[in-house]
Amino acid sequence: MWWWIAAAALANGDGSHLWISETARDQLPVGALRDFLEDPAAWEAVRAGSLFPDGGYGVDHPYGEHAHWPPFHRAYRGWIAARWQPPYQGEAALHLGLLLGMISHGTADQVYDGLYMERAREEDGGSDWGQSFDEATEVCFLAATGPQELPPLELPYDALAALLTADGVAVDANTLRRGQAAVNLAVLWASGASQDPERVAAYQAQFPWGCVHQIDEDQPGAPAHEARVVAHAWAQTWAALSGDLAPGGVLDSSPLDGGAGLPEAGVGARVGLFLASPLLSAQVPELALRVVDEAGVEVEISRRLFYRDHSQLLLIEPVAGWTPRAAHTLTLGPVDDAWGEALLTDPWRLHFSTAPPPADTGEVREEPAPSGCSQAGRGERWGPLGLLALGALRRRRRCQTPHTDRQIGETGLTHTQEERVTLPCRRPRRTG
Repeated sequence: MWWWIAAAALANGDGSHLWISETARDQLPVGALRDFLEDPAAWEAVRAGSLFPDGGYGVDHPYGEHAHWPPFHRAYRGWIAARWQPPYQGEAALHLGLLLGMISHGTADQVYDGLYMERAREEDGGSDWGQSFDEATEVCFLAATGPQELPPLELPYDALAALLTADGVAVDANTLRRGQAAVNLAVLWASGASQDPERVAAYQAQFPWGCVHQIDEDQPGAPAHEARVVAHAWAQTWAALSGDLAPGGVLDSSPLDGGAGLPEAGVGARVGLFLASPLLSAQVPELALRVVDEAGVEVEISRRLFYRDHSQLLLIEPVAGWTPRAAHTLTLGPVDDAWGEALLTDPWRLHFSTAPPPADTGEVREEPAPSGCSQAGRGERWGPLGLLALGALRRRRRCQTPHTDRQIGETGLTHTQEERVTLPCRRPRRTG
């Protein structure tokens, strides 16, 4: 029995997904969306939905890949909007919670894979990547943050099967039930493995950069960053369901606007823009997109979606490096999304610099903690291995308000299997 659970965990990092969703909820401001997520029934549905997309991998069915991506999320959102209005309660809350969980999962995977895992490939290039990076980082992350409790297994499988089938992926309710059982067992296995010091140490030795830096709040693509993007994506979805949605544009950027100290070259020099709506690959070469340095000189760039059509993570890199120790301005737009709808009606700008950040004055600034998040009991939640990791890096628990320039408002902000050679057949994985 236990060998099968371990095998299932090879395809899932779903304990991390549960942490990301919880952290995203804690970043939301007081308002209708936060109130909805504080309802226990709705929140347990979010947690179950945060695992749901990986269920297809556990039972070798394509519904899992399909559930990762915006086209299905859009169809599910339309199905909900056609049946219910706010406030979402009872059956409506169950479905909206599941949708938000699936959005969390798919969003997090794109951010992690495109910004964090790619950096780990550079830093841990000498490691054995034939072994599961997903499994190793999942166990290390739960060792630092604590095991996760399992969400409920009973879901509206008949309705979900009908939705997926209508969206082009035929599946039955029993297959979905088996898939959800598989991801729950994977979380159970990884949570247990995270309490085995020898196993954790072996994973840390295998991927020394990847296992350690995922707990750094400021590391692009790490779980804390994923949670920030998920919170923005949830606010966007809530606004769409409320009929109060303007073109969403860019939900999040790495670096944030005004960021300094960006490397001139390498994976760390990559700029990532997470869009409110997806694009098609064919659109990317024609995007109105340029970067100029502080002298007004245009920098030659490459641009691509990290995954295939209907991806939301747009990556921009300098062909020969950013200008040394200089401010840069990236301009994007206007842009239509994959469905031909306005994504950006006006140009959007991001300012970043390769110059070092301003000198640290040494002043300690206390940041207010959101409601329900306290500093007490930190050691109990992180465990002994997590406290060792805390000593190695600046590892504050996510008890801070979001970046003030990216505050999330109630109305938003202002992996199919295509190329097995170049992309894993699923990815969305890991974080799942």
